[in-house]
Amino acid sequence: MRWARGVLARAGIESPRVEADALLAEALGAPRYASYVEPGAALTEGEQTQFVAMVERRARREPIQYVLGRETFRGMDLTVTPDVLIPRPETEGVVAAALDAVIGRERPVIADVGTGSGCIALAVAAARPDATVYAADRSARALAVSRCNAERLGLSGRVRFLEGDWFAPLAAEGVRADVVVSNPPYVADGEYDRLQAEVRFEPAEALRGGPDGLEFYRRITAEARAVLAPGGRIVIELGFGQADAVRTLAEQAGFSVERLDPDFSGIARVMTLVGATTWT
Repeated sequence: MRWARGVLARAGIESPRVEADALLAEALGAPRYASYVEPGAALTEGEQTQFVAMVERRARREPIQYVLGRETFRGMDLTVTPDVLIPRPETEGVVAAALDAVIGRERPVIADVGTGSGCIALAVAAARPDATVYAADRSARALAVSRCNAERLGLSGRVRFLEGDWFAPLAAEGVRADVVVSNPPYVADGEYDRLQAEVRFEPAEALRGGPDGLEFYRRITAEARAVLAPGGRIVIELGFGQADAVRTLAEQAGFSVERLDPDFSGIARVMTLVGATTWT
């Protein structure tokens, strides 16, 4: 443990003790407090090999979620791999806003575009058993992860997974959603190389939003009406400082901002748009 904490500290990990404990617990297949209960216990050769390998991966700044292979999101234990974006607490606000948008609706239809790990779609399905939930992604590898998560959580029968580019697979199915949800790529190209080392381990296609970071907001506001029911809503996560620009794009496409919710740091993070009852 002293060796592991030293390696992680020299690599610039902010909480080397906490992370070393987590990695050891994973290698032991035991709770994190196991090393305190039996501090003198020897590791087997296999446990030591696994522990050293995980510490070295983390020291290369690979996210600990990928090293452990999981992350928690709204109380769900989700598998995560480098094929999907790591779920973040801020995205839980997207789920909350989507659920608010269908309060009072029976059997709502909700479509998650760019589902990745499936965290949003699965959280919505868990909270609203009566909902019809679609999860679309153009990455077959990402969909494999989201399907795996659905199976482990017992939600396979409540979510339909569709492969294709953004709204195309939903339109092909004739979906008319009450709510479209998305955490789209929103990092501007010029900012990508300045991201934390850990973030650059995540799939670039789930992060990069074009020269100004707004490419996919343009697509969402322009294309969502193809799958939205009249008066339907769009719930989207925003990058830092993007609220005004996204509002303008939405209004130009015929949507109005119904609500704008901050994250834990007070940053405008989740925008709910409402469409017209009839499209012109």
